Amino acid sequence: MTSKDLETQQRESKGWLTLVFMMFMFPILFFVCVWIPIWMDIASPF
Repeated sequence: MTSKDLETQQRESKGWLTLVFMMFMFPILFFVCVWIPIWMDIASPF
């Protein structure tokens, strides 16, 4: 296996990790942006 093959494989795995990371982060960000303000509104005594 040449260094070029290894480099390509690394780049592909990095792209896959980025994709997985985004798939996990998107619902978390959505949850934070939507539910926390609603929860704060419900939980606040004012």
